Parts: sequence; C-alpha cells; structure tokens
Amino acid sequence: MAEFVTAVAVLLWLTVALRWPTRNAERGQILLWRALLLLAVLATLKDPWVRGGLDRSVPGSAAWQPVVPHLAALSAGYIAVELARGIALPAGEAPRGERVRVAALVAALVTELGLSVWLVNSHHSIELGDQPPGVSATAYWLVFLGGLGVALARLTTGTLWFRSRTAPGSMRTSVTLVGVGSVIGLLYILQKVIVLLADLWRIGSWYARVAPSVGDVLIAAALAPIAVGCSFPLLDRLAIPARVRRATAYRDLAPLWWAMYDATPSIALDPPVGVAGPALFLPFRRLRELDVQLYRRVIEIRDGGLALRPFTPRVSADELRKEAVRLGISGADLPAVLAAAEWELARRRKARGELPRTIARTQVGGGTDLESEVEQLRTIARAWHDAELVADQVERTISA
Repeated sequence: MAEFVTAVAVLLWLTVALRWPTRNAERGQILLWRALLLLAVLATLKDPWVRGGLDRSVPGSAAWQPVVPHLAALSAGYIAVELARGIALPAGEAPRGERVRVAALVAALVTELGLSVWLVNSHHSIELGDQPPGVSATAYWLVFLGGLGVALARLTTGTLWFRSRTAPGSMRTSVTLVGVGSVIGLLYILQKVIVLLADLWRIGSWYARVAPSVGDVLIAAALAPIAVGCSFPLLDRLAIPARVRRATAYRDLAPLWWAMYDATPSIALDPPVGVAGPALFLPFRRLRELDVQLYRRVIEIRDGGLALRPFTPRVSADELRKEAVRLGISGADLPAVLAAAEWELARRRKARGELPRTIARTQVGGGTDLESEVEQLRTIARAWHDAELVADQVERTISA
C-alpha cells in the first residue's frame, strides 16, 4: 500500500512538472496548476516514508501532520469547483457568488487551523481512532469532511453534466477521469464519517485499526485518476500517444526491413546505422519527422518485395498453405505467414545466386493508406518466424 501512495505522489509531481508552462497562462490553467500543486503536496505528506522522515527529523511534527493535507484538500476542492463552474457556466455567470465561496473557504481554513492549534496545545490527537474525539476534534472533522464533501459532490455532478453534453474526445476523457477521482473521494468521506461515528459511540472494532491505511489508499486512489485526467489533454496536444504509436510501428517493422535490405541493399535511401541507432530516440522526434521515417520504411520494404518478385519460387499458394497447416498454422495468422513465406523463399533464392524469372505484371496488394499499410506489414513482420519454418519445410519437400 505504501508503494501505491508513493507512486501516486510521484505521478502528481510529474503532472505538475508537465503543466509547468501553463502556470502563467489564462485563469483556468493557472487555477488547475495550483490545484495540482496542492494535491501533490497532500499526496507527499500522506506518503508513509515522508511521514516517517518528518517524525524523525522534526520532533512533534506527528501531531501537525494531518493539518496541512487537510488545508490543501479544502483549497484544492475550492479551486476544482471554480474550474467546474468555468467549464459548465457562461463566462458572465461563472464568477457569480465568488466572494461568498472565497469567504466560506477562508472561514473553513481559519476554523481548521484554530481548532488544530487548540487540539495540539491541549495534547489531543487530531487523527480519528486514537481516542474518543471531544467537541473540538469533532468540530474539526465536521468542517473538513463537510467542506470537502460539498466540493466533491459538486465536482461529481458537474462531471455527469459535462459528459451528457460533450462528444467523445480528450477533454471528455479528462473530465471523466477527474469525476472518477471525485467519486472515490466521496468514498473517503464516507469512510471517515463511519470512523468518526464509531469513535463518538465508542464502538471498538477491527475496522478502527485498519481505518488509517484504508483512508490513505482511498486518497491515493482518488488522486491517481485526477492526475492522469489533468495530464490527458496536454499529452494529447503534444501528440505523445501518436508519437509512441509511430515509433513502436517503426521498430516493429525493423526485422522485416533488415530481411529486405540483406537481399537488396539498394532499397535504402540512407545507409543503415543499426537496429538500435536513432530508433531509440524516435518518441522524442517531431510528429512530422516520425511520419516521414515510417513512410520511408514502408516504401523501402515494398521496394524490397518488388525486387524479390523475379525470384519467387514455382510453388503454388495451395502448396504453401498445405505446408503451413502441416506445421499447425491456421486461422487469422495464415495469410500473413503465407505472404512472409513467399518473400522468404524468394530472398533465399536470390541469396543463392539463382537466376530470376519473368513474372507477369500483377497488382501488388497493400493498404489503402499509410496506417493500414503499416498494420499489414507489421502483421507480416510478426509472422516472419513462422514463415521461416514454412520456407524450410517447402525447401525440404522440393529437394526430396
């Protein structure tokens, strides 16, 4: 559980760093960055290793440790409500009542801070489960849970409203993930209310012993989708998913490209630099450059296939299929294996120095666009190992 909380804290700080350029943008982006910063602080202070380090290095800090995360949560909740209003309401209506909401937030923060000072100076624990809460501790938790609960409820209803009126896309996905986090946050509120009631009624149970750990996990589980959701539009704008897809496709086609290059080196527009050369840094290149690299790889593979056509063996498609089925290859994998096996047999004939033969002009199959062409060639590349086995079997049959 501790590792999960730590991972969420790291994720939030990465999100804060990722959105660093937006901290001085328009008001909505500024508020979002500040909310994420508060949540990152909250998650960090909930990390067991951080808390342990503070206990050892700062005497008496254990009594104050719940306070800062609670103040951060209330402030982030207020910012989230303001952001939701800015998205859902017209520009002229969103700011209405802002002074009242700010006053309510300030009142809650001052009340929390004042009650925490009173509790610490009176040597009473702020955390639930340590001892039956008195009036001050009960008031502290009611203010915190009430303020945070209202913010999370508004955020949840705002998410449902937004989803019902927005077409699928990165923004809708982002808001949905934030809504998932707010629902988990409401479960945290419910869990704390149960613990508070159990303490007030002095109902001792096994749950009181595990409640702190459950609370920390619920906090981390709520913050994780919020962090991902807040990063999603920015990642989409940076085209990171598209870059990763293209870089992965480029690498997947490498074995097939090398097979074609070994047979016909002239297909390469540029000299190869090795399998792990610049391909390692492809995700960091511009999207346009990635498209060009991928397009060239596809063209060079297809050129290699055309160069091998005169060396295609005199083996019918039925014979190739029969040998593949004999090796246990069937179903959806069979067409790709047969296409790859034909190329592999031709490649071997050319490598042995056999004479080419005249092939009648036929239309070369392929995809209708770059994406479909890449997927078709990736399927052939994945089938290359099975195709080598089929080629071995065919050559043994012919030689026999």
